[in-house]
Amino acid sequence: MAILVRQYGLLFPLDWDHDCQEHLWLENKLWNQLVEIEHNHQEKFKAITGADIAVGAKETILADMLLRKGEASKRKKLHRSEARSKKIDTSLLDRTIKDLTVQIKELRLDLKSLRKISQDKNKEALEALETARKESVKHARNSSGLWWGNYNAVVATYNIARVRGMKEGRELKFHRFDGTGRFTCQIQGGMGITALFAGQATVAVDPVDHQAFFHPSRGERRRLQRTILRFTIYTYHDETGHRKRRTLSFPMIMHRPIPDDATIKTVTVKRDRVGTEYRWAVTFTCVTEDKEKIHHPGESICGIDIGWRTLGGVGVRVATIVSNTDKIEEIVLPSSLISKFDHVDNIKSRLDKHLNNTHLWLKTLIADDLPEDLCEEWGKIKKAPKIGAGRVAMLSLRWRNEHDDFNPHHLEKLEAWRKKDKFYRLEMDNLRENAIAQRTDIYRNTASRIAHQYALIGLEDFDLSQIARLETIEGEDNTLSQGARRLRHRVAISDFRNWLTIQTEKTGSVIFRVRGKTSLIHHRCGQELKPIDKSSIRWKCQRCDEFVDQDENAARNIMLVAAGLPASDQIRLKIE
Repeated sequence: MAILVRQYGLLFPLDWDHDCQEHLWLENKLWNQLVEIEHNHQEKFKAITGADIAVGAKETILADMLLRKGEASKRKKLHRSEARSKKIDTSLLDRTIKDLTVQIKELRLDLKSLRKISQDKNKEALEALETARKESVKHARNSSGLWWGNYNAVVATYNIARVRGMKEGRELKFHRFDGTGRFTCQIQGGMGITALFAGQATVAVDPVDHQAFFHPSRGERRRLQRTILRFTIYTYHDETGHRKRRTLSFPMIMHRPIPDDATIKTVTVKRDRVGTEYRWAVTFTCVTEDKEKIHHPGESICGIDIGWRTLGGVGVRVATIVSNTDKIEEIVLPSSLISKFDHVDNIKSRLDKHLNNTHLWLKTLIADDLPEDLCEEWGKIKKAPKIGAGRVAMLSLRWRNEHDDFNPHHLEKLEAWRKKDKFYRLEMDNLRENAIAQRTDIYRNTASRIAHQYALIGLEDFDLSQIARLETIEGEDNTLSQGARRLRHRVAISDFRNWLTIQTEKTGSVIFRVRGKTSLIHHRCGQELKPIDKSSIRWKCQRCDEFVDQDENAARNIMLVAAGLPASDQIRLKIE
């Protein structure tokens, strides 16, 4: 069976009420209860395994090392802050941090094996602890007041998150309720497309004309694609004892069909927040029969070097592509798109500045300047070193709604800030969403073209999480500049890689991942390049005196490895 996902945009529901908001809040409450259960479980788990003398001693040493490393990092940051420069000499602290990092890594490996031995010794106690955890989860789920489809979705998310957290050594986090959430319908046995349009099930869609997807006029297609989604969010018993459904009706644009042979298993309606507004979407998760594996009809090969580099007046080059026919292409995000992200950053900077000024002004007020029942909230804002805009906005709204005649001069000033902040925050979030959608469209179309054109795609593979770190795993500073890290967020390399994977599955192309010093080896003679300035786009080979574009050179190396070089020529390349 193959998984098929279809997502459609929704407008605000026609019959929304307070009970819907309450169920989203109950889902958030259940999540926080599950997080608390997990934290208690981990504490008891560590108490059992840590009772072993060897484990306890190692954990004490580890805690001390982590504390010393944290203090050294704080001192390093403080020195740089006081000097207002990263060029200040912190070599002693750097050495301390690096040594502690290596020791911590080795100690964690030792602890892992010791904990495994301790777990084997305490197998019965740990099994009883796991049983108690499952019972606590079951009790929290059954007493949540949620419909079974909604609480099952929350528990499923919790189970996935806790497994990932244990693998990565992270704790689950509590979530503050901000009005966002989801409603989930799990359809037992599945539902076909005919049943979906029949309107009798827990999820129903008003029938859509077949011409909605095939009419030659785009305007006519858009008109015919308008429909209504009716979605059950919970069930209840009426006064006569009969079970009834509480449904929400959403105007929906069904811009593409669900295949006739698909069986719908789960339908999720999600509510996200963009700025001060909410946006809705519905996702149909279906299963279909496995189809025969697709084989790409061509034989072309290419190598793709991923990296971002600003091209003056053009935009940002995201990747360089070289084919086995010596065709060279570039994937470029236009300067108009980058300027949108620049504008978003500028708005964010202005909003932060205005918020800080408002925070400073609030600190100058005295209790007599505010209504008595708002003094406690104002006191918390006054003491906080940093605050969020939402907290100040809530103070302003309560003051306006409950005490609009008290000290109108101060209220007018606070309300002026709130309205201005709301206006520009909405502009910022909408502009960001627009820019991300434009970038996604570029990546989707580019990935589709590459997947159709090439049967074998050599792709540079590297760990993006390492680039995001301010410090490397060894405790050294990340050599990536602040500007380059900022561009990393704007180009979103992972988004392009994901779209390339999706499109190659449709065309039958094969992705061949290559790691190694692809930029530092001259593709023609195999000599290791030693650039004087790594920021320069053109490097000179020390053997043959040829100048090469470093990204083009890397793409050629990747393409050659994908094409199948002799092993002697791949000595510095790690192939996966």
